[in-house]
Amino acid sequence: MQLRWTASTWFWTLFVLRPARPSADRPAGVSPPAAQHAPTVAVVGGGLAGLTVVHRLLSPGARLAAQGVDADGDAAPLNARVVLLERDDRLGGKILTESFDGFVVEAAADSFLARKPWARALAEELGLGDELVGSEPGWPRAFVRRAGALVPFPDGLTGLVPTKMGPLWTSGILSPLGCARVAMERWIPRRTSDRDETVASFVRRRFGSELYERLMQPLLGGLYGSSPEQLSIAATFPVLVQAERESGSVTRGLRVQARPESTGGPRPGAPFLSLRGGMGRLTEALEASIESAERLQILRGTTVESVRRTPEGWTIDIEGRSPLFVSAVVITTPAPLAARLLVEHEDLVAALRRIPFTSTSVVTAAYDSANFPRPLEGHGYLNPLSERRKVAGITWSSRKFAGRAPAGRVLLRGFIREPHLPPAGPEGDARLLETLAEELRDAVGLEAAPQWWRVFRWQNSMPGYTLGHLERVRMIEDRVEALPGLFLAGCSYGGVGIPDTVRSGEQAATRLMDHIATRRT
Repeated sequence: MQLRWTASTWFWTLFVLRPARPSADRPAGVSPPAAQHAPTVAVVGGGLAGLTVVHRLLSPGARLAAQGVDADGDAAPLNARVVLLERDDRLGGKILTESFDGFVVEAAADSFLARKPWARALAEELGLGDELVGSEPGWPRAFVRRAGALVPFPDGLTGLVPTKMGPLWTSGILSPLGCARVAMERWIPRRTSDRDETVASFVRRRFGSELYERLMQPLLGGLYGSSPEQLSIAATFPVLVQAERESGSVTRGLRVQARPESTGGPRPGAPFLSLRGGMGRLTEALEASIESAERLQILRGTTVESVRRTPEGWTIDIEGRSPLFVSAVVITTPAPLAARLLVEHEDLVAALRRIPFTSTSVVTAAYDSANFPRPLEGHGYLNPLSERRKVAGITWSSRKFAGRAPAGRVLLRGFIREPHLPPAGPEGDARLLETLAEELRDAVGLEAAPQWWRVFRWQNSMPGYTLGHLERVRMIEDRVEALPGLFLAGCSYGGVGIPDTVRSGEQAATRLMDHIATRRT
C-alpha cells in the first residue's frame, strides 16, 4: 500500500496569505510607515527561522536594548505590528511530522545536536522541556558500508575525527597502514596559511586519504549538500581549524577542548535530541505562541514577488495584492530565493547567488520486524562514495528514538540525493522505492515489501558551504548593513542544523529590534 505525500517546494515557496481583518484589496499594514503610529515590520518565510523571528519579536522575553531594559528585569515585546508572509498553506517549512497508526514520521530533520544550546533552550521556553527525548543509548550507534558489509563506527569520534586509536585499530574500517597514518597526526606540522581549505584537503593533510575516503566522506556527505572536496573546513568545522591552530594537532586540541574546565563542565547524555511527538512539535508550539498576538498578521497563500527599498522603508510586492509598506523586513528564505526578491541590489544578489543548493528525497517505509533476517543494530548506516550506492544512508527511525513505531514494526528512512533523483511524480516515486528496496536487500537481506511507504521531496533544500563560504557571508553582511531595515536569517549563512537556524532567527530579531529602537531616538 502506498501512502504518498510529496513536499517539493518547502523552502523555495515560503510566502502565504490568509487575510485577517484586511479589506478585499488591501491587507492590513499597507500604508507607508510614516503614516502609522507604530511601525510595521515584515518577516518573509514561515519556516523555523521565520517563526523564531516572530516569536522573539512578540514574546515577553523580547527586549529593546535601546530602551535600557535590564536583561534580568521585566522585558517588553517589540512595540510594532508584525506581518508574517508564507506561501505554503502551513507554517514550519522543512520541519514536518506526520503521526498515524502509532507511527511518528519525520519528513526531514528528525533531531538536533544536544551540544548546541539554542534549539533546546527554545523548546524549554515553549514548554516542551518534558517532551525532549534523547536518542536511544547503546553502541555502536551507526555503521558504515565497507566492501559491502556494515562495519560499526569506532568509539572516540570527536568533531568527526578519531581521538582514540584502539577502537579505530579494531574496527576494521582502515588498514594497518591507514591507522598508522592517523596515529601520526599529532606530529604533522600545523598549517600556517589563513586561506580557506576544503574539508577533504584538511582531513587528508592531517589524517591521511584512507580515513577521509572510508570514514569522513560518508559522514560529511550525509550532513551537507556538497562534496567534502568542495566544502569549506572553516565554515563547516571551525572547531577543527581552531584545534590545529591552537594546539598544533587536531586530536590534541580536541582533547583540550573536551576537558570540563575548558567547556564549563561535562556534557553528559545523548548526542541527539528530539521531541516525543516529533520535531513538528517545535514549530507547532512556535505557531501557537504567536497566533493569538494582536499585533501579528499571518498572510498565507501569497507569493512575494520582490522586496524594494524606498525612502520611507521597504515595499513588499505581493502577487495579485496591493503592496505592503514596512519599516523593516527579515527575509528567511534560502539565499537564491532571497536574491530573486532583492533583484534591485545587484552586488547583494550576486553574493547570494554564489551559495549553492542541492536537492534530496527522503523515502520512509514501514515493515514487520519479522521481515528482517537478523535483528537490526544501531541507529542506521552510511554509504561512502567508494561503495557506489544510490542511497546515501539509512536511518532505523524506530531504533533511534523510542515510540516512533508500534511494537513489532520497523520504521526506517532512506536518503537519496542528486544525481540519483528521478523526476517528480508517481513513476519517479516508485523508482525511489525500488532504489530503497535494492539498498535494503543488499545491506541487510530484506526481501519483503513495505507495509506502507512515503516519499518526501525537498527541492534545492540543502545549502552547500563551499570553499570561500565565510568570505561570501561577510560580503553579504556588508551589503545588507548598507541597506538599513533589511535583515537575513536562515540556514544559508551560519549553520545548517536546527540549533543554528534558531540562533539565526533570534539574532535577526535582535538586530531588527535595535534598528526600530534606534529610529525612535
